[in-house]
Amino acid sequence: MVHKNIILLATLLILSVLSIQAQVSITTLNGDIIKASSYKISEIDDFQEVMYQKNGKERSLGLETIFSIKEPDKSASIFYKPESDQELAVENMKSMVEGRIAGNVGDVFLPSFLLTFSATAATGFIESGQFFVAPVVPLCTTITIGLFSRKEKITEGDEFYREGFVEKRTRRRIKASLWGAAAGLVGSLAIHKIMY
Repeated sequence: MVHKNIILLATLLILSVLSIQAQVSITTLNGDIIKASSYKISEIDDFQEVMYQKNGKERSLGLETIFSIKEPDKSASIFYKPESDQELAVENMKSMVEGRIAGNVGDVFLPSFLLTFSATAATGFIESGQFFVAPVVPLCTTITIGLFSRKEKITEGDEFYREGFVEKRTRRRIKASLWGAAAGLVGSLAIHKIMY
């Protein structure tokens, strides 16, 4: 019995070590970090794309959306190249991408979701003749959340870092608000059906 447990444990240990592969980190201009087991860059009719393996599935992204790719035990290769004077220099874009990555951390979903959900669901109490205002409430709430999110003040980093941070946080709050609006409209319809 003890030998079977040791053999089982050794087998599981060997399988887990074999399943752990070196991860490639693909960082997009939006600040998303994609962990992939492998990647390759292909070109079709002047369009370059990055093909990568993630969870056993092959996926792709346009090379113009990639900031950098870091292979294990190597430094990151930066793929971003400004194509005009109006685009950010590499160092400035690096700072903005770092801000977007930092803006991805932290919980901003729940407050925006709950605010829009509760405001939208409350429209279910409106009388039948006035029910046309129900879609206006989530629209106004989402716009307000988007506008006030832009006013978030942070002190770390340079201006590009701060801009990337606030931009990412604003996108996340608006997305949460839209989910809250959808759930709130369903709740509003249910409340309206029950009440009237």
